[in-house]
Amino acid sequence: MCTCLNSNQLQSCLKKLRRKIYNISDKVGKKIGIDVPYYVENGFWVVFNQLVTILTSLFVSIIFAKYLSKEVFGQYQLMHSFLGIFAILSIPGLSTSVTRSVAKGFNFSYIKAVRLSLSFSLLAIPVFIALAVWYYLKKDLEFALILVLSGLLFSLIHGFGKWTSFLQGKSQFEKLSKFGIIQSTVLNVFLILTVLFFSKNLFV
Repeated sequence: MCTCLNSNQLQSCLKKLRRKIYNISDKVGKKIGIDVPYYVENGFWVVFNQLVTILTSLFVSIIFAKYLSKEVFGQYQLMHSFLGIFAILSIPGLSTSVTRSVAKGFNFSYIKAVRLSLSFSLLAIPVFIALAVWYYLKKDLEFALILVLSGLLFSLIHGFGKWTSFLQGKSQFEKLSKFGIIQSTVLNVFLILTVLFFSKNLFV
């Protein structure tokens, strides 16, 4: 066990710990005929990413419950429901296809999947506009504007969201987890700040 006093010593400690874990898992793997170091290292990053996502999401939920009114929170959840329902238009099954194809060396399948997903996601625009018209007629202008904006951004969000599948296919779980942690943290910090300073403005 080493005592870490600064960043250099901390990095040295982590390297030593990583080497020890690798040596132990490598010996176990050789005995049972499985690449245990691969599963241990990648499994750590996957679990760490999920843990960070769960904790930040939980914290955001607490902030939402404390600072948002029932009406604003209900509309926010309704918007998420619409996005979840219409996600089927982006052909979500393409993500699995991309992972399998990239793992076999067909990297160009990622580009094809993005193009296909973008094309089909455009079908969501008239759907969101129709919903926006409905809420506009019900005198809810703010929610109508949110629906229009969501429809315009829908294809971009779902179309370019296949990068995670690409990294999974490349078995780059460490990079995938780090990107995921950064994305989740930045998004949730932004949500918390908007709730604290614009709790009554659903559009923000």
